[in-house]
Amino acid sequence: MPLSPGDRLGPYTVTSAIGRGGMGEVFKARDTRLNRDVAIKVLPELFASDPERLARFEREAQVLASLNHANIAQVYGVIDQPPALTMEFVDGEDLAERLARTPLSVDDAIAIARQIAEALEAAHERSIVHRDLKPANIRLTAAGQVKILDFGLAKVWDTEGSDLSSASDSRTVAHHSTSAGLILGTAAYMAPEQARGLAVDKRADIWSFGVVCFEMLSGRRLFEGATLSDTLAAVLTQEPDLSALRPQTPDALRTLLSRCLQRDAKLRLRDIGEARIALANPSATGATLPRDRVRWSWLPARWLSPAVIALLAGLAGWAVASFGRPISFAESPSNTGLLTLGIEAGVETQVAGVGWVGLNWVGPTAVLSPGGEMLVFQARGPSGGRWQLYARRLDELKARALPGTEGAMAPFFSPDGASVGFFAGGYLSKVALEGGAVTRLCPTDDARGGAWSDDGVIAFSPKNEGPLFTVSATGGNPSPLTTLDTASGETTHRWPQFLPGGRIVIFTAHGATGGNGVVIAQDADGRRTVLQRGAVFGRYAPSGHLLYLNEGKLFAAPVDVRRLAVSGPAVPVVDDVEHAMINGTAQYSTSNTGLLLYRRAQSRDRLLEWMEPSGEMRTLRNGAAEYQAAWFSPDGTRLLLVIGAGAQSDIWTYDIPRDALTRLTFHPDNDWSPVWSPDGKYIVYSSWRADVGSFNLFLQRASGGGEPQRLTTSRTRQFPTSWHPDGTHILATEYEGGTSGTLMLRPIDITPEGVGRSGDARPLVDTGNVSAATFSPDGKWMAYVSDESGRSEVYVRPFPGLGARWQVSAEGAEWVSWRPGGHLFYGRSGELVLRVPYRVDGSTFVAEKPQLWMRIPAGVAWVDPSIDGTRAAAIRSENARPESMVLVVNFFERLRRLALNPR
Repeated sequence: MPLSPGDRLGPYTVTSAIGRGGMGEVFKARDTRLNRDVAIKVLPELFASDPERLARFEREAQVLASLNHANIAQVYGVIDQPPALTMEFVDGEDLAERLARTPLSVDDAIAIARQIAEALEAAHERSIVHRDLKPANIRLTAAGQVKILDFGLAKVWDTEGSDLSSASDSRTVAHHSTSAGLILGTAAYMAPEQARGLAVDKRADIWSFGVVCFEMLSGRRLFEGATLSDTLAAVLTQEPDLSALRPQTPDALRTLLSRCLQRDAKLRLRDIGEARIALANPSATGATLPRDRVRWSWLPARWLSPAVIALLAGLAGWAVASFGRPISFAESPSNTGLLTLGIEAGVETQVAGVGWVGLNWVGPTAVLSPGGEMLVFQARGPSGGRWQLYARRLDELKARALPGTEGAMAPFFSPDGASVGFFAGGYLSKVALEGGAVTRLCPTDDARGGAWSDDGVIAFSPKNEGPLFTVSATGGNPSPLTTLDTASGETTHRWPQFLPGGRIVIFTAHGATGGNGVVIAQDADGRRTVLQRGAVFGRYAPSGHLLYLNEGKLFAAPVDVRRLAVSGPAVPVVDDVEHAMINGTAQYSTSNTGLLLYRRAQSRDRLLEWMEPSGEMRTLRNGAAEYQAAWFSPDGTRLLLVIGAGAQSDIWTYDIPRDALTRLTFHPDNDWSPVWSPDGKYIVYSSWRADVGSFNLFLQRASGGGEPQRLTTSRTRQFPTSWHPDGTHILATEYEGGTSGTLMLRPIDITPEGVGRSGDARPLVDTGNVSAATFSPDGKWMAYVSDESGRSEVYVRPFPGLGARWQVSAEGAEWVSWRPGGHLFYGRSGELVLRVPYRVDGSTFVAEKPQLWMRIPAGVAWVDPSIDGTRAAAIRSENARPESMVLVVNFFERLRRLALNPR
């Protein structure tokens, strides 16, 4: 129905007509209840009578309601009759009007572009694509703030077969409006794939962003035609001509626009967040360089192998053209010409992090070959498969899996870079990079690092305690290499490295309490020299320096190899290397050619929040802490929390209604994996104990009273996962050597006086690596995660008789939780939480198709569904960093200048 000034729609009084916005007519109105101006978008009567258009309109409201960002016009509500949307009224002019009125300066264009990028980044993080970004949909306030309008053509990314609750009530309409063959958008600004009627994703917005930026920086449209067909033809056939950009446009912006305007979406800038980063300071000294203007003359040629020269010849174009990662000079007081690059692994799958990943990962997860031409790293197989090793040449874009390396960790190279040693399945093994079968060299209980000498000997740490051993690179019986200095409290030697020639090995020694260790050098005659105290993961660099980590900082000190002595003070060279103090791992690697590869440390402080199925995050407890994990109590009113990182973590309870945090454990090492008793009065948890060098089980009152009671004394690592509803048994994943976990059933008894006892355990499931087992609420079933099929999936079996087995997950799983009401929840690849409705037909478990319950936002490290299954507790890093690795070129030259050149 037509509206005129003075018309009323509920509490809103129309004051004037604004114009059209997408498929709706827009009016300015006064909210008489809240005394503010609003914008009302009303569907014309012709549209309102069309069910498809009406459904699209409702979808726009839901999409907008899920967005809350300073640069996106906020939705306030919906009016039923006539169908209308009330929104934030943005006073000002749109960008199209601004460009028609007067040209923008380069600085103004950059300021606007940065805000557009921030808004799109917020939308893309919520899996929302605008699909109609153009100057007419970009509003500019008098204060210079950007507001993006009209998400009416937005596509909400969907997973086929998912249950998307309210946001996809108009499922068929939403599908047709984004399917191949239908063109939506504005011709001059749409991406080529959109103009062809193909399905699109966030890269279409990145193209449109590039077109809008071109128009701001040049003063004219990038694609124009006399008719719609001519314009579409130009979009589909003409290569973007950036020569029309103003001469004062920074080179970095030219490169950015070139990346945004790649016709092939696979080569386009992958994330609008990279544009936002580039726009933060595009013309500063050392900012991103254009691909055709990079100069390498300042790199000392003596430090570049032929492979590295080949790498650097294409690395500038590769890093920007393939991944949108800027190349920049690092700030260096000595002006050494240091070059740092953010690089991707080259796989479309999850790359392993550091420390406790499934309570098993130890050692560096990515290492450089001695010649600097190759990178080997740990990552998941496709679609949530098993962790394994991947290799990629640095002058190529893609990585390839190394067959037979499933479950591998702590990789290390042979001196010639042709083979890689690793630990997997209870063995030290090796594999040639250019093909060939995996060769098992000798059994090991665990993995704490290996090193390969020039004369074909491998030094390794076979377990988490004890000295180093050596074995021939062709296999055989291991021999002791080092001896523990028990008088000084040493309990373990780990992370060995041979110096050139193979006669000297350096390693890190730790005591029973863990934490920072001592870096030691030992010669062929067994003579030891302390190189650095308060250090972990020592490495010798061919520049003549000792590298080591202390409190997350990478230090370098000049070292005299002939005297086996540090010859000068240590200086910090990198501030934020990822590390795990519990096992002395540091995530860095160097090549003999002067490359440094490292992963940036993630913040240890995290937030405890509610996560809604919509993805919205709400505060659960104020303030940040070193939260690691959280589990709901049986009644849903309390949480068990693991708080702490590095060498110590403790278990706490959090009473949600009372906002009360209580510490339960005080042991100086690590406490982990607590489970609630069915009545919520006790917990059983896993705690490290030096007397057996492993994690054992302990019982503790959930109120915090009394001393913990030890239930087991074993060198087998034991991690409880669930307590049976009748209180008589617990499930625990136990590890005895190697890396595969066995699901064990352990009886437990608690007397009326509170004394706990545990009997002998028996294995329930020992096929594949088993984890995250949980009893059903009625105790008649158990669910667990196993990788027996080659990919981690959720399985269900009856209890106590195991009988049949049903796989209930699809495309991989990380964890599983069972909640009352007939639902299982499981997490997949750290990105999705799915819900599995089920029923029981006699002795048969019938699982329905998994439904999408929620998408996990960026930075969320832990999710536990609430007992009523309406939301989840989540642990989120407030400032999570990208998972890409950092490559530093010319690193040794910088060491010579910074660390008191020893030569």
